[in-house]
Amino acid sequence: MTTQVFRSIGERIAFNGALYFVADDGTRGTELWRTDGSADGATLVKDFAVGGAASGSTPRFLTVAGNRLYFSTNDGVDAEGVAAGLWYIEGAGAPVPLRDGDGRRARVHGLTAVGNRLFATWSSAVRTVDPGTAVLRELPDDVRGNVETGIAFGGHLYLNLSIVGGATPNELWRTDGTRTQLVKNIAPDVGRENRSNPEFLATTDRGIFFLADDSVTGKELWYSDGTTDGTRFVFDHQPARGTYVPPGGAVTVGRTLFYTPDDAVTGVELWRSDGTPAGTRVVKDIVPGVTHGVQSNRVHLTALGSRVAMFSGAELWISDGTAGGTRLVTRLPGVLDSVPVVVGSKIYFTAWSSRGYVLWRSDGTAGGTFALSSGGFDSVTSGQSSARGATVLGSRVVFPATFYQAPGTRFAPYDVRLYTVDTTRPDVVRRATTRPTVSGKLARYGTLAVSSGNWAPAAPEITYQWYVSGKPVAGATRPSFYLLPKYEGKTIHAVVTAAGPGARPASVKTAPKVLKGKLTVTRKPAIKGKARVGRTLKIVKPKVDAKGTKQTYQWYAGSKKIPKATKAKYKVAAKYRGKKISVRVKVTKKNYRTVILRSPATVKVARR
Repeated sequence: MTTQVFRSIGERIAFNGALYFVADDGTRGTELWRTDGSADGATLVKDFAVGGAASGSTPRFLTVAGNRLYFSTNDGVDAEGVAAGLWYIEGAGAPVPLRDGDGRRARVHGLTAVGNRLFATWSSAVRTVDPGTAVLRELPDDVRGNVETGIAFGGHLYLNLSIVGGATPNELWRTDGTRTQLVKNIAPDVGRENRSNPEFLATTDRGIFFLADDSVTGKELWYSDGTTDGTRFVFDHQPARGTYVPPGGAVTVGRTLFYTPDDAVTGVELWRSDGTPAGTRVVKDIVPGVTHGVQSNRVHLTALGSRVAMFSGAELWISDGTAGGTRLVTRLPGVLDSVPVVVGSKIYFTAWSSRGYVLWRSDGTAGGTFALSSGGFDSVTSGQSSARGATVLGSRVVFPATFYQAPGTRFAPYDVRLYTVDTTRPDVVRRATTRPTVSGKLARYGTLAVSSGNWAPAAPEITYQWYVSGKPVAGATRPSFYLLPKYEGKTIHAVVTAAGPGARPASVKTAPKVLKGKLTVTRKPAIKGKARVGRTLKIVKPKVDAKGTKQTYQWYAGSKKIPKATKAKYKVAAKYRGKKISVRVKVTKKNYRTVILRSPATVKVARR
């Protein structure tokens, strides 16, 4: 955590071992800062617009190209009265201003890096900064037009470019800073009314994927390796209409594009493509038919090793590109709030939780997806976090968040600090310092209660699940559990799960309790046969209202047990002449109360 407090923190980027970020400290306005991630490591790079809290230069478009960090500021006005300024930082040096070829302050609408070269767009122009120079110059081909979007691939910037007065409006162009050329006129007919209007999705090491309208299929999936012949139509998702891929809804894993188009057959689902029609298909129709399985307005795909992580609304999915390997990991308490970042095999992101917006982490499993940190709040301090966005700085993840403030402190409620998570450290293991226990009356219509236990680290989120005979009871998720008659004879236990920022959820299973059942006798035992010496008596076995019972027997002569007479039959011995014979039956069943029954006695035993 940095000790420096900010009113707000905006764009952030890692460069040269430090994090550069745009922030308002409440004194200088919004300016550029840097930090090495330590508590006292936040320093102001430069007060570009000196003049107090309302005079910030609001740096934008932080972009790394080679060994330079470029950014734009509003730190003054140029000869035309426009607030603008383009700067770069090389290594650990001080900011250096760039000028255009006429010596004027540089104005930009956006920056894109292609290797060591920077491209800048302004209004209808594309300009570049040659590596090692400090001048923003026009492209040599005097390229001027309406620049919509761009993407870097193979040392070139690919553009949706419309040349002023030209015959190819809004087509696919590319430039390496020395030469600008049309890649392909995708919609060549009918003059200016036909334009393919490329919309770039993602790149691989072989080419780029984009959407374009050839005036026949509508805007659909295309692929290009940078050559005219290698630029081809791939797939028609919505015949005669064109498809839509939302921002964040496309990513490449290796040479495969994963994306979420709206298809006329499947609705909005996860697809994959290798750039050929045969290799383009839906990965999994999560909701069969045209009903959408993916929330197109709240979707983001991120490459996670050889798999893709898909956030769809509040759901996190993982896919290896097959239907069987596409599974729901977990449902989050709220939706994704920022672009996820990846460190190693884990993905970090900010999303809603019971403590507000916090930093989450996932390894692609339900148990490994949890709120990692809420910044300046923990399980003890009250309040909700407002963590927004994460940035990778080496092996660390840095994010801004609001923090706990004791009553009477001088900071505003929504002031923020930067917090750092060291991803190399082992996970904190949450454990029960006092295990949850079950108490209450174990009787029909009784109520059991389970304690929450004590946990370290403390857990603000405790959930409960009751089980009967090892199976979860639907809806039984409260600390108390009502014992219905149908639970008689069955084992009952609870699982208490503790969760909260800082550690994986941890669960404890309580010791099982048994609600003893009651056996109801539907037929009492009796003795069949004549009570005479040498004759055999038989038991008419009793019946109860439960299956799976066990019966044991003991024969009596008067009030005394007859030795070894423990079977369902008994041959009357001569020594018991004159005695009355009876039998005791013990009926048992696991987890039921034992029932002991006594048959009516016979008449006195007579001679043979």
